Amino acid sequence: MESMSCRDVARLFLEFYLFPRAAEVYNLGGGRSNSLSIWLANGVRLSNDCD
Repeated sequence: MESMSCRDVARLFLEFYLFPRAAEVYNLGGGRSNSLSIWLANGVRLSNDCD
């Protein structure tokens, strides 16, 4: 999960609407270094056990 400003998301859609480009790739977010686990942020530990 990433924490993004709603203004950044709205700006992306506005730019796409105003200047669309065929076959373009748009990156929304800051990547792995800017992301966090919602589970770990809330202190939840997940187990790999299937039992």
